[in-house]
Amino acid sequence: MQLLELWLEAKEASGCSPATLDHYSREVSMFAKWLMQEDLNIGPDDVTPSHIRRYLIKRRNDGISTHTVHDSYRNPKIFWTWMVREELTDNNPYVKVDPPKRDKVMKPDLSKEEVQRLFAACQGRDFRMLRDRALLGVLLDTGLRIHEAANLKVADIMDDTMIIRGKGGKHRYVFLSPEVRLSLRRYLRACPCELGPEDPLWVGHQGQYT
Repeated sequence: MQLLELWLEAKEASGCSPATLDHYSREVSMFAKWLMQEDLNIGPDDVTPSHIRRYLIKRRNDGISTHTVHDSYRNPKIFWTWMVREELTDNNPYVKVDPPKRDKVMKPDLSKEEVQRLFAACQGRDFRMLRDRALLGVLLDTGLRIHEAANLKVADIMDDTMIIRGKGGKHRYVFLSPEVRLSLRRYLRACPCELGPEDPLWVGHQGQYT
């Protein structure tokens, strides 16, 4: 487990979020514990492609989703790649193991009536309603993930585009419809506190950052 701690330290130093580190730790720890149940004396040099395949079969038989099974393959593989690169082992059993397939999951679109109900719940001219309407418009207009919208800064909003900052320092631009741009302007005008370019975009009704 000392190797796992060193790897997590390296991932943290590279900029991984606490949530990602927790996910890595959980998946790799489960695989390590399963290996020890198979053989108490097993080490990185002793793990074979057969071990990995049997573990993936076991995970699938646990009744978890194909996406979670894929994580049970992907995360330990990342760990193993790091060990090989750091010359902690010459053995990389993942080279001979194909990744498990994942089911394609299509999230249903909101109906026109559902969208209308959401906007109807944000009617009003008070600050909280203007904020919620602007946030809802941004989410529906751009398809942002919740955490991407939550991490927006004031400076990320430009004339007709928005900068979305993703993992690893990557960013992309999305266009905003005239309706959403208007909602954002109304929200920012009604904001109870003065916001600077680097301040979070969304604030609470008393001016606290959300």
